Amino acid sequence: MFATLTNFVLWCVASFGVAIEVLFMLLPLSLGLISHTDPQAGRALFWFFGHPLVYFWLLPAYTSWYAMLPKQANSRIFSDPLARVAFILLMIFSIPVGVHHMFTDPGVSAVMKGIQTVFTFVVAIPSLLTAFNVGAMLERAGRNRGAKGLFDWMWKQDWQNPVIAAQISAMILFITGGISGIMNASLTLNIALHNTSWIPAHFHQTLGGAVTLTFMGICYWLIPMIRGRGLYSANVALWQVHTWSIGMMIFGYTYGAAGLLGVPRRTDLGAAPYINELAVPYLNASVIGGVLLLISGILFFVNIFGTLFFSKAPLTEEAPIDTYVESKSPLWMEKWGLWLSIVAILCVIAWVPVFLELFDFTNGFQTPGYNPNGGIYKP
Repeated sequence: MFATLTNFVLWCVASFGVAIEVLFMLLPLSLGLISHTDPQAGRALFWFFGHPLVYFWLLPAYTSWYAMLPKQANSRIFSDPLARVAFILLMIFSIPVGVHHMFTDPGVSAVMKGIQTVFTFVVAIPSLLTAFNVGAMLERAGRNRGAKGLFDWMWKQDWQNPVIAAQISAMILFITGGISGIMNASLTLNIALHNTSWIPAHFHQTLGGAVTLTFMGICYWLIPMIRGRGLYSANVALWQVHTWSIGMMIFGYTYGAAGLLGVPRRTDLGAAPYINELAVPYLNASVIGGVLLLISGILFFVNIFGTLFFSKAPLTEEAPIDTYVESKSPLWMEKWGLWLSIVAILCVIAWVPVFLELFDFTNGFQTPGYNPNGGIYKP
């Protein structure tokens, strides 16, 4: 419930940016009510919303790791208060970081880019807290299954359970994707990485890897629970999890390496004559990852539709809901007025100067809008 509420607050606050852009820029322009717009200001409004949107997808995956995976792994979360701190930090620092998507854009001062660089590094802290907290929970689960050594608890997890295998594999993908994200957050390193294939590699490993694979694992217990029958094939589910993990690792590594060699994103690479020859082997190898992901996606939908319509197996799993916690959370964590005030203050610090730099309050919008019927709108 706590995680869901933080995600709700994050969504509501972040939506102001895209709502202002749609209501006062995009819709009036498309309806012919105004003839000029400001793409740079529109980008700032979008990224006020766009980066928190990533966490809107990520937080449900975190919720599963914290609240459901412990019961599925026959363990308990290491620290409930630490989990709440992680969600509070994500709620507070996910919004004042969107300018790191605009590091190479003109119009935004180096000072504001530097401030949001700091905030972007801060938002990595709750992910590190999550790695520690969930990792400690998994170590407990492994030792409950007989692990004795320093690190063999990782191999003692219930890897034959596709729900558990999917979520642990998702965490591994998130580690690699998170490291690449820290590089994106650096104002200096971003110059070499911006708009290269490094960026889709990062997004694939974080959202396509960690988030999507966690959601797939959730489907493997939630769909049978809704349908009242067992999973169509646990073996197919395991093959799906492993092919997705391996395919995403290959794709993320090869596309990231190609990006370091200057391969651009959003480009018809097959027709581009300027691709660095050193990057060609990586681009060719990325096809292997893409094919594995395609196979994995087919296996997933075969299993889901099989569960919905053809499974004869009885439902044996219980809903992974456990309200027990080993420690009580301090009451100060429930001071939502305080957290909302901090969110508002940080938004003012991080975003108001950016909008003041970008908006021309004297002359208004200066860029003629595109008109599909006539090129550009006439002033």
